[in-house]
Amino acid sequence: MILANRVILIKEQNMNKHTLRALMVFSLYVSMICLPSFTYGAETLYLTLDESVDYAMKHNRTIRAYAQKGEGAQYKMQESVGSFLPQISASFNFTHMDAAPAMEIPAGMLGPMSPAMSLTTSQQEQRAVKGTVQQNLFTWGRIVNSYKQSRLGYEIAGIELEKAKLQLKVEVIRSFYGVILAQEVIRASEDAVKNAETHLENTKRNLAAGIASDFDVLRAEVQLANIKPQAIKVKNSLRLALFQFKNLLGIAEGIPVELAGKMKYDPGTYNLKEGINKVLLNRLELKQMKIQKEMSKTGIELASSGNKPSLSFLYSYSLANGQTSNKDEWKDSWNAMLNLNIPVFDGNITSSKVKQAESQLKELNIAEADLIQNIRLELEQIYYELKENE
Repeated sequence: MILANRVILIKEQNMNKHTLRALMVFSLYVSMICLPSFTYGAETLYLTLDESVDYAMKHNRTIRAYAQKGEGAQYKMQESVGSFLPQISASFNFTHMDAAPAMEIPAGMLGPMSPAMSLTTSQQEQRAVKGTVQQNLFTWGRIVNSYKQSRLGYEIAGIELEKAKLQLKVEVIRSFYGVILAQEVIRASEDAVKNAETHLENTKRNLAAGIASDFDVLRAEVQLANIKPQAIKVKNSLRLALFQFKNLLGIAEGIPVELAGKMKYDPGTYNLKEGINKVLLNRLELKQMKIQKEMSKTGIELASSGNKPSLSFLYSYSLANGQTSNKDEWKDSWNAMLNLNIPVFDGNITSSKVKQAESQLKELNIAEADLIQNIRLELEQIYYELKENE
């Protein structure tokens, strides 16, 4: 009995060993299959400053939104071009009546002995094909000014995209060096923690040697305790800076990022007067303001044409079958029409629209002067801040 129990125990141990070995082999196989996918998913993205800017221009959501806005403005301009072109339409009609139209002739109508008759005038089924061409000949500048406004709107959309790109570049540079600075501060804080730990160990050894007091040890412990929370705070600041950087560039949260760059300061040389003149010539906000003023002037012309005459031309050609007694006959017809529309009274709607457009232009003139003054003040402030930091 004892021998039988030992045999059973040995068999169970052997089975456990085989089972364990099989589980280890299976686990190793699964890990070998899954490891490449995990490694690929966590592949680190290495970026320099220039690469960061390029990446942001391609993936930033704000830039993509402005690009779509510009595309919409382009289609709006194409829509206004269509008003210059003729409008062509075609139609087909099929009619099936319960009975063919007929003309009833009473008996004796055609002579004393003539019987009553029923003459079919058209077919029970009728078909018609019609084509129409309509062209605006003169609209007192409405179509031209509408096109000008859509073209200027497209130019403004392009300027807004360039402004967004410049703003994004500034934000990427600031965020990039914010991460670099946080990394350098972390290294400095880690060195400070190591130095404080070394100082504490040395102080404890000096206490054991009798050349330091308990107060010295306590002071070293307090110093270390004060430094550690600061190091943790700096690490949290780095996490936040990296999160903001990745969000700015449109990088997925799970992708690690390593930045290659160093903090450096280039003082440069600046001339305030030349800088102001250069900015006033090239500042995108001023270019946009000028286009908005031009658009407003076009709006005045467009509004003033609201009560002016317009002339259009319409031509149509049609083919009809089944309108005669001959079912195989197709009859064609055409007509041409000139339409002159002369508004007589519109309830002062046009004059009100003109005054609104003129008021908008005056508002833009005031805003332009205010913008120029703010740009001058902004440049002077930046210039003197640079001088103070030299």
